[in-house]
Amino acid sequence: MNGQKNTAGKQNKGFSLITVIIAVSFIGILGLLILYMALSNFQMKITDLKGKDSFYTAERAIEEIRVGLQEDVGNSMSEAYIKVLETYDENSTDVVLDKQRQNDFVNEFIKKLANRLKKDSDQSKYDLDYLKKYLDMEISENETLIVTTPSDKEPVMTKDNKNGILLKNLKVIYVDPKGYASVIETNIRLGIPKVQFPTPSTLPDLMNMIVVA
Repeated sequence: MNGQKNTAGKQNKGFSLITVIIAVSFIGILGLLILYMALSNFQMKITDLKGKDSFYTAERAIEEIRVGLQEDVGNSMSEAYIKVLETYDENSTDVVLDKQRQNDFVNEFIKKLANRLKKDSDQSKYDLDYLKKYLDMEISENETLIVTTPSDKEPVMTKDNKNGILLKNLKVIYVDPKGYASVIETNIRLGIPKVQFPTPSTLPDLMNMIVVA
């Protein structure tokens, strides 16, 4: 009887030990799985942050080009406005002149702005090198910033007396030191500014102010 009890006790102890080992192993595997998932999630967040940083840098390049183009818009507007005033006929009525002035201004504005942006003598294309000069970003040797167009497209410039000038197929590529790349493809529209021309009574004074300035 004692021999049977001892044998049964050893078997129970052996079974308990195996159960403990299995439980500990299971807990260890579960812990490793949780740790692996946490690390993977952390790495994904780091990758996402680096990807966002890369995108924001590429987006900043686009914004710098837009700001530079707004300077061109302002200069073209001033030149077109003065050009229209130089052809002012004080003997004509405002009703007759108002529409003509607006049309002349639009035509002159688009012509002057297109001349600034055109590639060589072709006004159907804009000059990428001209846009690049507006970039003021500091790029290290380990970074890459490229202003170009999609491989199968050209830098097209279209002109419209109603909507202004549209620059098509602009592409910016930025690669950070870690190799994270962002690509932005966009079009940029340069609208026609709204202007109001002076009445005959105020025009002589305005022209005198322009001459003094």
